[in-house]
Amino acid sequence: MSATLREVLDRVAATIGPTFAAEDADRVAEAMVRAARAETANDEYPNGATMARILGTSKQNIQQRAARGTLLHIADEQGVRYPLWQLVDGAVPAAIGRFTSEAHHRGINDTVLVRWLEADPDRIAQFRAGNLVELAEQLPTDHVVIARRRVRGPASAITDERPTVRRASRV
Repeated sequence: MSATLREVLDRVAATIGPTFAAEDADRVAEAMVRAARAETANDEYPNGATMARILGTSKQNIQQRAARGTLLHIADEQGVRYPLWQLVDGAVPAAIGRFTSEAHHRGINDTVLVRWLEADPDRIAQFRAGNLVELAEQLPTDHVVIARRRVRGPASAITDERPTVRRASRV
């Protein structure tokens, strides 16, 4: 049974009672609107414009947050999309930047990170609960380390082999 937002707000008001005081009523109202937008979103992986509407910001801000690692995203043939489950009460957990930074350090990009989180519902529950430090300890460590070194002479391709020296023929 679905309820209208007015019914939900009436229930919240009845639960809180007349003695509840908010320090910043505007901030509380914005958080409630973000949570309501997230709950009524039609797509589990909205695009940047929809995510901007949900979070009450610009599409450019969404792209910047994704680039900084403070908003998880997946990039595939459907474009760049953002998993809705990362929103907790209409906002992203504060420690997400450190979490994604650790994943990137281990060689895991955001798309792989999202798929890893989605592979186990307990991981998403930990993420939503804000247990990102514990979750970062569970990140896989299998990644390839590429060590490059300088080689003397002309190099037509990057290689791990030592260049062979050809002696000039005498004519």
